[in-house]
Amino acid sequence: MKGYTLKKIKKYSSTVILVLYASISFGQKPILRFTSINHKNGLSSNKITAVLQDSEGMIWTGNKIAIDRYDGYRTHSYTLGRNNNINKIVEDKDKNIWATTTKGLYCFNKKEGGFKKITSSNFQHKQFLDQNIVALKFMTDNIIYISTDSGNFFQYKYDDSLNPIEDSFKGILNRPAPLKFHITKIIDGPEESLILGTSYGEVFKMKDGTISHYFLKNSENIYRINDLSMDEHNNLWVATDGNGLFKIDLIKNKTKHFIKNKSSNLSINNNVVLCLLSDNNRVWMGTDGGGLNLYYHDSETFEYYTQDFYSTTNIADNSILDIKKGHNNTILLSTVHGGLSIVKNNFDIKNIPALKLGFSTKDQQGSNILEDSNKKIWISAGREGLVKYDPDSGSSTLFTDNPSLVSDLNGSIVMSMVEDHNKRLWVGTLRGGISIIDLNSDEFLNLKPENQVHQAYALALDHSGNIWVGNRTGITIYNENLDIKEKFTPTEPLYNSSNLVNVIFKDIKNDMWVGTANGLFRYELINKGQYKKHSYYHDNTDSTTINGNHILSVGQNSNLNIFIGTYGYGVNQFNRKQNNFSPYTLSDQMAGKTIEGIICDKNKNTWFSTNLGLTKVDSLQNVFNFNHNDAVYPFNGGGAYLGTNGLIYMAGSFGLSYFNPALIDNSESEFKINFIAAKAISQNTETSYSFNELTQCNNNFDSNITIPPNNNLFTITYSCSDPIISNDLKYEYKIAELNNTWNNVGSQQTITFSNMNPGTYSLWVKAIDKNGTPVKAHASLKITVLPAIHQTIWFKVLMILLAIVLLLIIYFWRISFLRKKEIHLKNLLDQKTNEAKRQEQRIAQDKIRMLQIEKDHQELSQKQLIAELKFKNQELTNNTLLTVHKNDLLNNIKDKLQFEVKQKQIDKKNILLLIDHINDSFMLDKEWEQFYALFKEVHPFFLDNLKSKHSNLSERDIKLCALILMKFTSQNIANLFGISLSSIKVARHRLRRKLNLENDQDLYTFLKKYN
Repeated sequence: MKGYTLKKIKKYSSTVILVLYASISFGQKPILRFTSINHKNGLSSNKITAVLQDSEGMIWTGNKIAIDRYDGYRTHSYTLGRNNNINKIVEDKDKNIWATTTKGLYCFNKKEGGFKKITSSNFQHKQFLDQNIVALKFMTDNIIYISTDSGNFFQYKYDDSLNPIEDSFKGILNRPAPLKFHITKIIDGPEESLILGTSYGEVFKMKDGTISHYFLKNSENIYRINDLSMDEHNNLWVATDGNGLFKIDLIKNKTKHFIKNKSSNLSINNNVVLCLLSDNNRVWMGTDGGGLNLYYHDSETFEYYTQDFYSTTNIADNSILDIKKGHNNTILLSTVHGGLSIVKNNFDIKNIPALKLGFSTKDQQGSNILEDSNKKIWISAGREGLVKYDPDSGSSTLFTDNPSLVSDLNGSIVMSMVEDHNKRLWVGTLRGGISIIDLNSDEFLNLKPENQVHQAYALALDHSGNIWVGNRTGITIYNENLDIKEKFTPTEPLYNSSNLVNVIFKDIKNDMWVGTANGLFRYELINKGQYKKHSYYHDNTDSTTINGNHILSVGQNSNLNIFIGTYGYGVNQFNRKQNNFSPYTLSDQMAGKTIEGIICDKNKNTWFSTNLGLTKVDSLQNVFNFNHNDAVYPFNGGGAYLGTNGLIYMAGSFGLSYFNPALIDNSESEFKINFIAAKAISQNTETSYSFNELTQCNNNFDSNITIPPNNNLFTITYSCSDPIISNDLKYEYKIAELNNTWNNVGSQQTITFSNMNPGTYSLWVKAIDKNGTPVKAHASLKITVLPAIHQTIWFKVLMILLAIVLLLIIYFWRISFLRKKEIHLKNLLDQKTNEAKRQEQRIAQDKIRMLQIEKDHQELSQKQLIAELKFKNQELTNNTLLTVHKNDLLNNIKDKLQFEVKQKQIDKKNILLLIDHINDSFMLDKEWEQFYALFKEVHPFFLDNLKSKHSNLSERDIKLCALILMKFTSQNIANLFGISLSSIKVARHRLRRKLNLENDQDLYTFLKKYN
C-alpha cells in the first residue's frame, strides 16, 4: 500500500519528522577523550603554568606555589620561594630538570632531592640569573641560552655540577629603554640556526652569533609572540597574544594568517594563542578562553575542543598555558583553572554528536546502524525513533512515531533494519512491529493489518529476497509482495521466551542462522525454498556444544568461519565438517564476554562489539581491545557496522562515531614502569627511599637500594608513565634469585615482602595491557638486604675465633687443672704406694707364713697320701696275691679233677674236697671286684680314659692293662689268670695290636698317659 510522501506529512504535522541540516564542517570531528590530573591527585594548584613529562615518565607541573612531581601514584611538591611563578620546565640531554621562574633559574639536585637556584659569584652575572627568565635553549657542550623579560639575552656554559662557568658568560642582545623588548621563545631553525620570537611581535633568526630579522614586520604584527613551532612540512607556526596565528611556509616564503572566525572552522576560534605543539600531522594550539584548537594538515581545517562541565572526558579548562608531548603518544595540556589535561594522539575517531543528529542522549541503549544502497546511514535513535544521515551533505532527518498518523514509523524503539531487493527499508521496532520505507521517496509503505507483527527484534534477507522477521514467538517470513509466506517456531513446544529471536544471519552458503534466548538454529538450504533445520544447545557434559544458549549475534570472518556471540559466555566457532562447536581460542583475550555484533573489515580483521568496547582480531590472530580510553564506548544493544566505504560506524547516546580501521595504530604501547616509593620497616625503625634513589635504579641494575637488617616488612610501589592507560594495566613481578617465575598481582601497584633473608635480590616488574599482552615496559631493581650483626660473615668468623680462644682457654685451664690433679694424685699415689708396699710386705710376710703353713700342710698331706697310697698298693698287692692264690687253687682243682677222671672209681672225699676248693674260688671272685675298687682309688681316671679311647678292648684286656700299669711280671700275670707264660706273651702281643702300638713303643709308658 502506498502511503503519504514526506512533503505531504510535513503539511499535516511539523512534529512527526524533524529535519536538521548540519554543516559537515561543524557536524563531525575526531573524538578526543581527556583525562584530568588536578588537586584531587595532590597538585598544589589547579593553575598549571608549565608542564613536562621527563624521560623517566615523571610528570612535572609548575604553578605560582611550587613545582609538583606526579609519578602516576602520588604527588610530591617542591617550593621555590614565595610568589615565584614557574614559567617553563625543561629537561636537558643529561636528564637534568630545569625550571625558569620569575625569580631566576633552578635545577633539580638529584643528590639532595630538591631544586637549587643557579647563581654566580659575579655580581653582574648573578643579576642576570636572578631576573624573570622567560626563555631558554640548551645547546651542545653544556651551553645554554637564556632570555629575561628585562631584555637580556645571554649565554653561558655550565659544569658537571650544573654551576655556571664564570668566564663563559656572553651577552648577545641588550636593548635599552624605551626600545627594549625581549626574546619570548627560542627554537631550532633550518640550517643550524635559531628562530627567536619577541615580545614586540617580530621573528628573528640567529646564525653564527648574528641576529637578523626573519619574519613578521612590525606592521604585520605588534602583539607579543607567545610561542613558536616547526611542523614536519617545514612550516613555522607563530602564536600571538591577540593577533591570532601565523603559518609561515619557509620553503615558499609565504605567510598565512588565521584569526577568529565564528562561521567557519577554517580558522582558530580565539585570537590569543598561548602555546603550540606540532605532532602527528597536526598542530595543537592552546588558547586563552577558546580551549584547544587542532589543525589538520590533510584537510587544512581546525577542530575545537572546549570544556564541558557535565563531561569528565572533555578538556578541563578553556585557557591552556602550555602543551607538551608525553610518553606513549600522549599530549599534556596545562590549564589555568582545571589542572592538567592529558589526551591520546593515535586513535582518530570522528564523531557527530547526538544533538547534531536530532536525538537526545537520555537513553543509554546502543544504536543499530544500516547503510542503504543510496549511501545514507540509518541510525536507531534510542526511544526517539530513527535517524537518516547523509554523509555527503552532513544533513540528518529524524523519523518519529506520531500516534495521530498512520503512515509513519510504527513504534519509537527501533530494534533492527534491513534493505530488500526493491530498495525498501524494513524497520523492526520493539512494540510497533514493522515499518517499511521506500528509499527512493522516503514514503512509508503500510502492511496489511493481518500481516503485521507486534514485535520485530531481528530482520534478514534470504537468498530468494524473502524477509525473515524474528519476534518473541518465532519467525515470520514475508515475500516481496509484503505478504506472509510462512510462520514457524524454532523450538517446540513453545514455553516462556524460548522462541524470542535476537538475531537472524545469512551465511555464505545461504543458510539462515537464528539465534534465540534459548538456543541456536541453523536452517540449511537444501533446495530453493527448502531448509533443513539443525538445533544447537549447550550441554555441560559435551565440549563440542555451544557454551551458552542466549545468542545475541552471528557473523563470519574472511575465512568464512562462523562465529556465534553469546550473552555472557563470549564467542563460539562453528565447525562445518563436524557440525559442532569449539570454544573460540582467543575468547580469553577479549575484554568483554557479551557479544553484541560481529563484522569483518576489508583487511580481513574481525571486529567483535562487546559490553566493554570493541575487540579486533587480525589475520595473524593478534587481539586488540579498544575501550573508553580510545573513544570506544561499551555496546549496550546494537553493534559496530561496516560501511561500503570501509569505515566502521558506532552509534549510541554519544551520537555517531566512525573510523577507518586501516589507519588504526596497533603498535605496542611505549611507556615506562617506575619504582616511585619504597619503605623498609623493622621493629624500631622505618627507612624510606628517596625519589632519586629509585629513579637511578629504574631499569638499571648498576645501582641498588639497601635494606637495613632485621626488617619485618619491605614495601615498594611502582606506576605507569601513561596516566590514561594505567587503570587498564595488570602487573606481574618476579625475583630471579628465588623461583624466577612471574607472579600476577592484577592492578595492584604495591608489593610487600616480609622478613627477607640477607642477600641480594633482582626484582622485576612488568605490565600486561588491556589486550592481555605483556608489553616491553618493565622496571628492574637490585635490592640488598643487609644482615644483622649476628648474620654477618665477620661476626661468624669472630664467633668462631672467640669459640677457638674459649676452647683454648678451657683446654689450657683443663691441662693446668689436670697437672695439678696429677701432682696431687701422684702425691696421693706415692702415699698409697708406700702404704701399699707396707701392706704388700705385711701381706707377703703373711703369705710366706701361710705358704709355709700350707707347705707343711701339703707335706703332711703328702706323707699321709703316700702312706695311704702305700697302704692301697699293699692292699692291691695283697688282693692280687689272693687272686694268684685263687688261680693256683683252681689249677690244683683242675689237676685233681683230671686225676679223678682217670680213676675208675671216684673218691667221694676227694670230691667234697674239690667243692671246698671251689667255694674258695667264689671268694676269690669277690676279691677281683675288690681289686677293681681299690685300683680305681689309686688310679681313678685310668680305666675310663682307656675305655673312651679304646672301646675295642675286652674285659680281660682291661685287666691285663691294669696289671701291666701296676708293673706285674708276666709270670705273676700268668699265675693270676691261670694260664701259661706263653699265653701271656700272646695276650700282650694282641693287646699291642689293639692299641696300635709300634714295635719300639713301650706298653707301660703308653698306658701311663691314661692315668
